[in-house]
Amino acid sequence: MNRGAATAEAYVPLYYAPGEAYQFDWSHEVVLISGVTVTVKVAHVRLCHSWMMFVRAYMREIEPLSAIGPRTMARGDGVRCP
Repeated sequence: MNRGAATAEAYVPLYYAPGEAYQFDWSHEVVLISGVTVTVKVAHVRLCHSWMMFVRAYMREIEPLSAIGPRTMARGDGVRCP
């Protein structure tokens, strides 16, 4: 018996309730600020319900990120996460 020989196309849509989930990632970008070349850390947040994207740059990764989550959720999907 040849298992796995049969294939079928399938589409499973993902559903997220407002404020249920988001994707987060960092990137490092080189920018020019007041004539000085600096590397900033950029926080990328994408809300899974609406696919709305928010980006915020920081000079250091240790700057508070707690402000991103709740405010982003409240503005983007209309639900404030705890």
